[in-house]
Amino acid sequence: MHCLLLKILTVYILQEHIRCVTLSASPNYISAFVDINLICKIDESIANAAFVSFGRNSSLIGSVKCSRLYRNIRKYFPGQENFGSCNFGDGYCCDSMNNTVTWTYTPESTPKNDETFYCEVNGDNGLYSNSTTVRPAVLSSVIVSPSSTEYKITQGDTVENITCSAVCWPICTFQWIGQNYKNEGAELKLENITFSKSGRYQCQAKNSLRTDSSKYITIKVLYAPYDVQLSQNSTSFVVEENKHVLINCSADCRPQCEYQWTGQFNWSSSNKHLVIRYVKKADSGFYRCTARNSIGYQYSSYILVTVHSRPTKVKTIAAKSHGATTVSIAWIPDMSVVPRQNFTVQYKRRNNIDFTNMVFEEYANQQNIYLLYVISLTPSTEYVFKILSENYLGRTESTEVRFVTKAKPSAPIRTDLVGGISLISIAVLIFIITLLLVQRFLLSRQRSDTSTKGSRCISDGTTKPE
Repeated sequence: MHCLLLKILTVYILQEHIRCVTLSASPNYISAFVDINLICKIDESIANAAFVSFGRNSSLIGSVKCSRLYRNIRKYFPGQENFGSCNFGDGYCCDSMNNTVTWTYTPESTPKNDETFYCEVNGDNGLYSNSTTVRPAVLSSVIVSPSSTEYKITQGDTVENITCSAVCWPICTFQWIGQNYKNEGAELKLENITFSKSGRYQCQAKNSLRTDSSKYITIKVLYAPYDVQLSQNSTSFVVEENKHVLINCSADCRPQCEYQWTGQFNWSSSNKHLVIRYVKKADSGFYRCTARNSIGYQYSSYILVTVHSRPTKVKTIAAKSHGATTVSIAWIPDMSVVPRQNFTVQYKRRNNIDFTNMVFEEYANQQNIYLLYVISLTPSTEYVFKILSENYLGRTESTEVRFVTKAKPSAPIRTDLVGGISLISIAVLIFIITLLLVQRFLLSRQRSDTSTKGSRCISDGTTKPE
């Protein structure tokens, strides 16, 4: 009974005819030493396929027997018999569940052109075949468009419309790689770019076979100067007169900066060094550097250049007497000398050898004229005066000035005494005048008495004779 049912089922299966055969390749490219699975699918049971052959272009690769009429499934290669085997139901050869027959082909090289593979099914109702074309695997050189290798972009702008491409099979994916940058896609796009994005970028193409990269392109971000620095770290710089001043200015900028210093009118990329040769007092002051380019400009901080100079000779000395023992000495100092000069007035008698020093210390109370009093001098004496100027760089002396002190005045007259004497003199004069008047009065009276007595005698003698 069982044998009868089996025969009926076998006859029924064999009576189903093959009407359609399809062929696919996996992967869908051909590359040296990469296995390709050629999958031949039959629309009916593979048991109806007595023989399945696989070929490449016009050459036979091999054949497979998957029919249930055979106890074993066999793989046949051209020129060989019964080479290899697989059990029925093994998906690598014959898959009865999906009605597919698979042949694995390993090429020894990568062809330049497309390859055509086919499968041919020998069924009970004839031959059926199908084919598929497999492209050779390729990943050509990655090309960047535009072809420029360097781009200059102003800070804040956007980099766009730079793309890469390649002939790829299988299809490639693209990625842009740079310093601290990675972005998927064939277009390089950098929005609101900063100078930190300057650098080299490369496009990378990748498929299932390999990875290839483009040539590097360079992005140069243009930006205004910043971080303008002077070589002197402090805000002040001291230099002795007649020596040289050298201060360097540096700035980070792109494109290259031009430089200008305080007091200058020219701009130059080589003008980053401030050089003052044989510096003078007039060179003292504040200096700063300005850096500029086509994007903008930036200032450095100020630096104060102070020129220290040797003392200068006092040119004019004025002397004035204040009584017989005091002389004032006045002079105009050179206020441009730094550090400040210290002054000492030196004086002596003309015939003496050594000078006496008198240090001037009243700076705080002086304006443009310095004044010093020399006291305890000898009256009516010729003195020699000069002024010594000095600071830590040296000292210098003025020319000598000669001056004679005044004579000592006589004793002063006391007005009270003079007044008293005058009164006494007047009193004495009045007394003398009074005495003279009294004397004259007495004399005149005496004369009067004498003349009266004589006439009487005459009268008596004349009028009464005896």
